[in-house]
Amino acid sequence: MKAFRFRFQKVLQVRETREKSSRNRFAYALQAWRAEKAALEAARESYRQAISSLVLACRGEPLASAGAPADVSRELPTPDPSPWREPGRIHLASQVLLLEPGLSASDRQVQRQSARTEEAARQVSHRREDLILATRSRKAVEHLRDQRKAEHQYREAWEEQKGLDEVAVKMFTRSSHP
Repeated sequence: MKAFRFRFQKVLQVRETREKSSRNRFAYALQAWRAEKAALEAARESYRQAISSLVLACRGEPLASAGAPADVSRELPTPDPSPWREPGRIHLASQVLLLEPGLSASDRQVQRQSARTEEAARQVSHRREDLILATRSRKAVEHLRDQRKAEHQYREAWEEQKGLDEVAVKMFTRSSHP
């Protein structure tokens, strides 16, 4: 009996290679999405810190304690100095004006990073779909191979049984007709 040989073995190998390639692209996209997500969280944290600085400034606390650089918390000249202002504190409006550009920049950074994260998530989804299709394609060829192998084994068993039956018939005819 000859050994089983699958006629579409090369097709199966191509499909396996395609699936492996799709799996690698999916893993890369997933890794990129995770990196973008971490960058988004960092941008959001920066934005929260900017908001926190603004809140502290509105409460009248010095900017240096609000997380701003110490050189920003110096006295700024104002046109009408207020007698109630404590030394080392910036006028509230000045503090808000100093913090607003940083807050706006943080907000824009969060928006840009959010868009990049969404694009990375779309890429992950696209790569996942490609991987699913490649896996289905490979499994279809494997299923065909399994069917053909089962048919081959059935034919082998049938031919073997046929040979055994012929031997049994010959032995019976020899023993019954001397």
